Amino acid sequence: MDRPPPLRAGWAFWPWVALLTFAPLPLGGARPWAASLLEGWLGLCLMLWAAARIRPLDHPPQRSLRPLLGPFLLVAAALLWGWLQTLPLSLPRLAPLGHPLWTEAAEALGASGAPSIALHPGAAREELARYLLDAGVFFLALQWGASRRRSSRLIAALALAGGGYALYGLWVQFSGENTILGMPKWAYHDLVTATFVNRNHFAAYTGLIFLCLLALLHRRLFAPLAHATWRETLRRLLSGEAAARAWGWWLLASVVLTALLLTQSRGGVLSAGCGVLSFFLLTGGGGRG
Repeated sequence: MDRPPPLRAGWAFWPWVALLTFAPLPLGGARPWAASLLEGWLGLCLMLWAAARIRPLDHPPQRSLRPLLGPFLLVAAALLWGWLQTLPLSLPRLAPLGHPLWTEAAEALGASGAPSIALHPGAAREELARYLLDAGVFFLALQWGASRRRSSRLIAALALAGGGYALYGLWVQFSGENTILGMPKWAYHDLVTATFVNRNHFAAYTGLIFLCLLALLHRRLFAPLAHATWRETLRRLLSGEAAARAWGWWLLASVVLTALLLTQSRGGVLSAGCGVLSFFLLTGGGGRG
């Protein structure tokens, strides 16, 4: 039976929620300085979660990673292979595995040194750090999501933050500012990107936010009708009684959907549509799903 953790564990939970809501602000987190900031922030969140687990009277529930052993091994193998590509190939037998440009550069400059499979080992390590950032966020989402109360709060926080970014993007678009956080846009001048630079990235983000809002609306509409007959369910849905309780989420969903469509990202809209379809297939379209 799902039992939410004590409220005192919020000192470890809310900094992680703040990380997820803040991540899109610095140009979508796609700049090196922003990625470094988020990586350090995630490290702090992981330490806070571990500290919450240590305290006997103040720890969140924990989910087993055993069902995810297969995906975990695949991700670990990919990260290991990426790390191996950054190592210098000091043995002569391994030198042919190095990137060809290392040999050409050594011949042109008259220098000697051990090549590596990666052309730019430093950049490859930065990419590995970003993948580890994603893995860390997934791990904390899995652990904190063991509590329905905390997962609901997380979804609501993401929906509110995403709605705020979408509203900002629409304001920039219709006000004629043509800026990103006060800086003149250098790409996608006539499209909604909010705090992101790339319209496809913002479309993917708003698609996920729309799914969060869809989950909140689903709970508001169908959760109170879980034990009602189909006639009562139909009557209350047609009368608008259930929808009236969620008018704020309806309004925010319309803002997010408008921003998504105004990105004109075919891939983003298609992925959001697949997500909505998957959502209704998993929930069965109603409260008993």
